[in-house]
Parts: sequence; C-alpha cells; structure tokens
Amino acid sequence: MKGELFSRVVVDEDVSREEFTLSVLKKIPSGMEVSIRRGEEPLPTGKSNLHLTRERGGFFRECPCTPGAVSCGYKIFTLGFNCPFRCSYCFLRFYAPEVPL
Repeated sequence: MKGELFSRVVVDEDVSREEFTLSVLKKIPSGMEVSIRRGEEPLPTGKSNLHLTRERGGFFRECPCTPGAVSCGYKIFTLGFNCPFRCSYCFLRFYAPEVPL
C-alpha cells in the first residue's frame, strides 16, 4: 500500500497466538496481506515485509566494532538491523551485512 512502511505481514506460527502479535495484527489496515510462516518455510525478504517472530539471539549486546579498532563501547539493539529507513548517517548499517548500503 502506498505510503505504508510495509505492504505485507508475515507471522511465525509459534508466535501467532501471543498477546503482542494479536495486538499488532489488530492495528494492521484491512486488506493488507497477512500470512503465517510455518516450520522451515523461507524467511521473508525485502524491505516491505513486517516479520513477527521470536527473538532467538542476543537482543541487546556490545557493538561488534571494526576489527582492530578500539572498542566504541556502544550497546546495540539487534532489532535495529533491517531497519526500513536507510538513513545515510546510521553507523549500524556497516555492521549488518544484510542491509544494502
């Protein structure tokens, strides 16, 4: 849908009945595609998908920093990766290989 941050919602089956998931789905505009991802189906790709899933890794961690550099001491949120905004000044995009520059 034009003007929306995403045009499709993909929900992992194991979180489809979670309170948070249901509250998000209530706010999705009618007519927007919502699908359930089961088992080992491929992950959604592209910047126009909202993927509701369970965090399986570190949520809040140390910045990986450039190899050989002095540690910056920043803490990062993993959810910052795959951000749809593509801000030219965001340093996180250099540490998230799946985010195109």
